[in-house]
Amino acid sequence: MEINIVDYISEERMREIAEEEFRRHIDSLLARNYKDIWSVLSDTAYLITIRALEDSFKSDEKELKNELAKKVEWAIDELKKYDIFHERGTYSDRSYGQELLELVVNEHKGMIAAKVEEIVDGLDASIFTDVMCDYMADGFRDWMKTYSAKTRVNL
Repeated sequence: MEINIVDYISEERMREIAEEEFRRHIDSLLARNYKDIWSVLSDTAYLITIRALEDSFKSDEKELKNELAKKVEWAIDELKKYDIFHERGTYSDRSYGQELLELVVNEHKGMIAAKVEEIVDGLDASIFTDVMCDYMADGFRDWMKTYSAKTRVNL
């Protein structure tokens, strides 16, 4: 046996029931996904703002290009070597220039080692002896200061 709901409920009442069920479903989604709804609203507000800015840019395109050109020229004038070559920091990633520099240096390690070896081979051995003696003397003095401080002996 088939029951035709149209025979028992008016079209207006069916619309009311559908609307009530739709509202109930939306309310349950809102209750469950409160954070998601705020995210959607935030994203929507962001998109509306971006579109409004883009429309404003389009109306003053020539003036905007002139202002941007001035800012680009200023940024180029203010550029320093640190802007191009720097390691990763707390608030920044490694620069692309730094990555390229390290790549090129790594590719030429053999050439660098050969040049250092050539320079060292050309040096007088007495330079190394003098430098090593200086380092040893400095190390001994530092050790003696530490030793005398611990033993309270004045040296």
